[in-house]
Amino acid sequence: MKLALSALAFLSLALTTQADKPTLAITPVNVSPAVAQSKANPDEKVALPQVVEALQGQLINAFGQTGKFTVVSRTDLPPVISEQVLGQSGNLDSSSAAKQGKIAGASYVLVVGIDFFNLYTERANFASIARSQVSSILRINAVSRLYDATTGALIASDSTTVNDQDFQQYFAFAEREGNLETVVYLQAARALAEQIATNLTNDLYPAKVVAKSGKQITINQGSANGLTFDNSLVVYAVGAPMTDPDTGAALGQEEILLGYADLVRIDERTSIAMLKEDNGVERGHIVRFE
Repeated sequence: MKLALSALAFLSLALTTQADKPTLAITPVNVSPAVAQSKANPDEKVALPQVVEALQGQLINAFGQTGKFTVVSRTDLPPVISEQVLGQSGNLDSSSAAKQGKIAGASYVLVVGIDFFNLYTERANFASIARSQVSSILRINAVSRLYDATTGALIASDSTTVNDQDFQQYFAFAEREGNLETVVYLQAARALAEQIATNLTNDLYPAKVVAKSGKQITINQGSANGLTFDNSLVVYAVGAPMTDPDTGAALGQEEILLGYADLVRIDERTSIAMLKEDNGVERGHIVRFE
């Protein structure tokens, strides 16, 4: 009985936590007319739809991995709605059937557009060793915009570029197996989605110090947020709101430098760092990455 109650309590906590997260609607990835109509490279015509499809799925995964949002993909609505219609048909158990009108409304809407796409292949033959090398190189730029779903206001925007390259070597007398290009497409889509999710999430939810023991601090971001040991940490306290003296526009809040830290451990959702300088770092202070 205790085990059952513990499991029930854990499930209740998980559902409560999920409900507390803002909902992010990810709209279908769009392609600029200039990119869609370009005929400079026939291979790009084949590659572009595959990259767009891969990017759509990778965006859902990348934003879900941040742990900050309940993610809703607008491209997935047709099968969800079909399930709800089936649930109301009387052919399923009414207590567990999906209910129409129960799709979560979004707090934020993500719009991603590809405005640059370039794919080229390099081939080199080495006759002396009967070996050839094929390299596929893909460069993509995407502009991402995050909107408040209620007001329509632009909350954050980002322009992200990725370059992805892979190569395959094979003997001239051997048959080539596999499709090198599709590997490059997936790698580029994953890298692009992860960068977009990291940049926009950091704009909306800066990393924070969640624990401190002596010189050791723990922050609420990790590998799922794109954090690596190449990052240096800078800790700030949040000060007073700032406004532009000419226009009166809000400029955010003052950030007061408190210290620097080096990462020593990175987990999926949290990371540990050691402070090199501490001028009053406390739990709740924000962390920027360099």
